[in-house]
Amino acid sequence: MAKKILTCLYCSYEYPMGTPASESAVLTEHIMVCEKHPMKKIVDDNTLLRKALVGIIGKDEKESLEQMEMVILYSFAPEIDKINTINAIQALLQTQGPV
Repeated sequence: MAKKILTCLYCSYEYPMGTPASESAVLTEHIMVCEKHPMKKIVDDNTLLRKALVGIIGKDEKESLEQMEMVILYSFAPEIDKINTINAIQALLQTQGPV
């Protein structure tokens, strides 16, 4: 019986023999560098948008963002500015990833 070799459908990269078809660090690592894999674009877009939001908000650490959110809530800024800033802070918190 011939051994099956797991291959990336997007770039034809062949994984090491015995790589499981799911839940493997090797698969995840390849997806992050495979220029043809659609998940790489999603990760790259997320990184780009996070960098833009951090540039606007000025913070990236969870504790700092949460403190900033409280300050914004009780500030005398126009309501739309408060809403937009809190939405940006929440987006940063939700896409932060493992700490």
